[in-house]
Amino acid sequence: NFVMDITPECDCFPWSGTRLGPDVGILASNDIVAIDQASVDLIIKTHGEDSFSKVHKVDWSAQLSHAESLGLGDREYKLEEV
Repeated sequence: NFVMDITPECDCFPWSGTRLGPDVGILASNDIVAIDQASVDLIIKTHGEDSFSKVHKVDWSAQLSHAESLGLGDREYKLEEV
C-alpha cells in the first residue's frame, strides 16, 4: 500500500481534495487484511486521530472484521522496517 497523499475521497475521483495528514510511507504484505489494518493503524498514529471515521462517520473496521471472518487474512501483523 502506498500510504501517501491520503484524501477524503477515493483516488478514482477526478479531484483529490485536501490531504488528511502527512504521508506514512509504503507497506507490503502477502496478507491483504493485515496490510490494510497496518495501514489504518499507522495513519491513525501518524495523524493523531482516526481521519476516516471523522470524515465519513462510518465504522471502517467492519470491512476488515468481515474479511477476516471470511478467512481472507488476519488483522494481526508485525511491522518490519527495511
